[in-house]
Amino acid sequence: MTTTAHATGPVLLFPGQGGYDGAALHRVHQRHPEVRALLARVDAVTGELFGRPLSGALFPGGEPAELRQLLDDAPWVSQLAVYSAGLAAHQRLTANGVRPAVLVGHSLGEITALVAAGAYTVEDGARVVARRTELAAEGNCEGGSMVAVGASASRAAHMAALLEDEPPAVAAENHEGQTVLSGSRTAIGRVRALGELLHTAVVPLDSPFAFHHPSLARAARRFADFVGGFPRHPSAVPVYSPILGRFYGAEEPLAAPLAEHFTRPVRFAAALRTLYGEGARVFVETGGRATLAPAAGKALSGGDRADHTVLATLASGRDGADALEPTLGALRDRGLAAAPDGGDLRALLGPALSEREFADFWAAAGHEVLTLVSERASAFLGARGGAGPTAPEAAAATAPRAATALAEPPGAAPSFGPPPGAEPPPTAAPTAAPTGEPPAPGPAPAHDPAPASTGGADPAPGAGARPSGPREHAAGGAPPGRQEILTAVRTLYARALEYPEEVLTDDALLEAELGVDSVKQVELLGRATELYGLPTRDPGFQLADHDTLGKVAELIEEGLHQVEGVPA
Repeated sequence: MTTTAHATGPVLLFPGQGGYDGAALHRVHQRHPEVRALLARVDAVTGELFGRPLSGALFPGGEPAELRQLLDDAPWVSQLAVYSAGLAAHQRLTANGVRPAVLVGHSLGEITALVAAGAYTVEDGARVVARRTELAAEGNCEGGSMVAVGASASRAAHMAALLEDEPPAVAAENHEGQTVLSGSRTAIGRVRALGELLHTAVVPLDSPFAFHHPSLARAARRFADFVGGFPRHPSAVPVYSPILGRFYGAEEPLAAPLAEHFTRPVRFAAALRTLYGEGARVFVETGGRATLAPAAGKALSGGDRADHTVLATLASGRDGADALEPTLGALRDRGLAAAPDGGDLRALLGPALSEREFADFWAAAGHEVLTLVSERASAFLGARGGAGPTAPEAAAATAPRAATALAEPPGAAPSFGPPPGAEPPPTAAPTAAPTGEPPAPGPAPAHDPAPASTGGADPAPGAGARPSGPREHAAGGAPPGRQEILTAVRTLYARALEYPEEVLTDDALLEAELGVDSVKQVELLGRATELYGLPTRDPGFQLADHDTLGKVAELIEEGLHQVEGVPA
């Protein structure tokens, strides 16, 4: 594997469809003028092209809009929202000293990754995204759409092949248990019906069109002509394409490769395994909603790949906080991000040093400096009769190491670990992740927000032992209560996900905190309702309205009362 620009650091993953969390973006937009300046640059482009600023749609009345609202707006709004969120997350990471080794984009995210690498300006990237959306709308087959299928790529392709009349295409291979199909609304409707027959989860995606489909070949040629008109700058960081299966050259013309995105699938799992094979161990989703983090964890699970860590950034948790700060903490622990307020520290401790020199100094001596400060602070508190942690305890709790961007000889592979000579972080027992997800069974890195399954692929529907609950109630008897239902559902989910039951609290967010993607949620919800003999859900059912175990138990309880004719 050959690249032309190198840095020590993690792999940053830029999401495509669905990668947007309005509340998380709103928080960084309010707190950081750099993010507001970035959004203003995108606003200038949307004002020029569409007569209104993007931020007006993202924050109507000063409050955040969520993706479902954006999808009801013009198509360019949701696409540029995902693009802007990715750049905002990237800005916050790099502002905190993160120096990525490689950038990877998923579908639309590849354009975000190329802009983050410096290949295009923020403004030109926004224009490229807007034109991509416009051409996809014009060339799409019968108002196409996309679905995630809870199956491997080969099984999903076989399902598609059964639909001989305009079969859908495989658009993305996310991991062994999830494949995205793209096609006309008629074809996708047939896939959903087939999924019900085969007991395979099929979930509509938050996408306005059918991307990565052969029907877009003509649109791809027009897109290449459009992209060719923009100046292409040398990439400062290597960008790996899951669509092309290779790195982009640092100065490679991008018109033709980006046009291939219209018709070729995203081989996300293969890309991550390739980078893992080259030494990558830390992967950070750089965008909203933690859509890639769970998929990345599953793509890297199994085999000898137990030592990876997957983190999220602009994804909201149950308490309203996002994963950015815990992720920065995890990166600092690994020497992959700068110490907090690094600029102030440099001015105080090493004013004669450049940023690069201070980063090298802090990586080598930061722990020693913090230990000394902790010892003196403890002595000061002791003299005043105060109580505080011992110096070793304080140092262990607060000693981050700054990341360095180390130049490497041209043609060398990216460096994925901490700086040479830096003391490796101590191995920690598995703990809760930034997004609140539990660790995988067995050894797993700390702060890993995407627990890896031990078997690679998700268990097939109905696999494994049936949980002991619920208690069957006799005809005419009272249906089980909420707590009994919750206990049975928790057992079912824990066994299927291979999670400890104690982490499956009734208010833990299934996707944002536990890493259970929408396809898996649909499958487990089907198994839970089947356990109680409830009928198929009505067409207006919204999965997002049942995003915790407590809400799932409530749904089942209401269904049982309706069947029994008892008011809920």
